[in-house]
Amino acid sequence: MRAHLVVERRCEKLFEGEVVAEIFAGRRRNTEAQTELIAVGFVVPEFGEMFQRFGRDRNNRFADATSATVAGKGFEGTHAGKATVSQMSTDSNHISMELRADVDLISSVIRTADLRSPVAACPDWDLRKLVEHTGSVHRWATHAIIHGSQPPMDTNFSPGPDDNLAVWIVDGTTALIDALAAAGPEAETWHPFPLEQKVWVWGRRLALETAMHRWDAQTAAGLEAMLDPELSSTGIGEYLEMGLPRILARADVPPPSASLHVHCTDVSGEWLVWSDNGSYRMLPVHDKGDAALRGPAADIWLVLMGRLDRSEVDIVGDPAAADAWLDLPDW
Repeated sequence: MRAHLVVERRCEKLFEGEVVAEIFAGRRRNTEAQTELIAVGFVVPEFGEMFQRFGRDRNNRFADATSATVAGKGFEGTHAGKATVSQMSTDSNHISMELRADVDLISSVIRTADLRSPVAACPDWDLRKLVEHTGSVHRWATHAIIHGSQPPMDTNFSPGPDDNLAVWIVDGTTALIDALAAAGPEAETWHPFPLEQKVWVWGRRLALETAMHRWDAQTAAGLEAMLDPELSSTGIGEYLEMGLPRILARADVPPPSASLHVHCTDVSGEWLVWSDNGSYRMLPVHDKGDAALRGPAADIWLVLMGRLDRSEVDIVGDPAAADAWLDLPDW
């Protein structure tokens, strides 16, 4: 990896400090054929304090992107103005609105649909199983948020035989929303994901999972299903940031050797993923890869989640490179 140090002196009001350095890190096998990937870290007088202004993962979030360097750890917070992704709000009110809207739609669907309807994206699941899974996960997460620890393995969060499923799913989400609001996004908690142990991770994860399973429920019932483009862009980013590392670790396989550029065409959102000597790397930047996956954010998210055939999005460059990433096991 080549590194170039560019020294600047200018005031950055956002950080309330003086920028004294930018670190440009280049990742290239062929430096002449491809533009240089740039990850920028700003050094300011109160470096740790700067990260506190961003309710995100200050330690691990980009550590895998560019190793344990200043650029890797500082990219999102310090370079957000140049990044190509608009992040989903971690505010509990925003998360609550997303959760409430989607669970109300799920509840509405199952009041009239045949609960034996198969869910195409989830083998061996019918609509009843989909709703039981979603409601159980909400209750599982609520326990973790309230107690700050992993729920006991023998805890049963499933509905009882006399529960009305349409009411049960709403009740569980209401409890989750209340727990998220009471704790606040920056509260410490437990979760099984490779990000900081903060409540905002639960909020984002469950808002995205609930939206996708709402889509599943509507599709299983033969109804039109839509996904918000901005939410979908966040879903893509979460998958590339958090989902793919889990997939690779669980399957005990290295990332594909070819690089992939993912590009939303309707809202902001671009990412580059690649292998660095067998280690997974990702940055939310515009940069050329061996292949590119292009299309509306919702379509790309659905492809990555195994809900839509890859032929529904544009694949530019080497098709084999794109297939190598898209053929990885499901999340």
